[in-house]
Amino acid sequence: MILIAGDSAYTLDAGLLSLQQQARSSMVRMTRELRNATSDNIPAGGAANVTFTTPTSAEIQYFRDANNLIRQSPPGTADTQQIMSNFASGLNFSKDLPTGLITIDLTTTNAVAGRVFSFPATGTFRGQVRPRNEP
Repeated sequence: MILIAGDSAYTLDAGLLSLQQQARSSMVRMTRELRNATSDNIPAGGAANVTFTTPTSAEIQYFRDANNLIRQSPPGTADTQQIMSNFASGLNFSKDLPTGLITIDLTTTNAVAGRVFSFPATGTFRGQVRPRNEP
């Protein structure tokens, strides 16, 4: 009985850890790349995906497909897709036009051993970035 409880706790903790790690690493990469953006297509009201250009003229797109957070460069070519997270249940990009501040809201959800976990537990995981190279 004790071994079963320990195994169950380990499985749940590993599932939650994977969920958190993917969310954090995805947010770090998105904010780092958006910080260097020279242009973007984010409306003030928000969008579920973003396409932007870097100083090296590379185009990068982030979007959600089913529960996958996808990074694609260049956009429109399926063979250049990279899955950033397998647990993305919500993604939104918004921009404060007067200040240029971009807000990224990410929600991740994973079902482990019959239980559903979300990161964060309530609300959304939020990152904010102001592009350095935007005109």
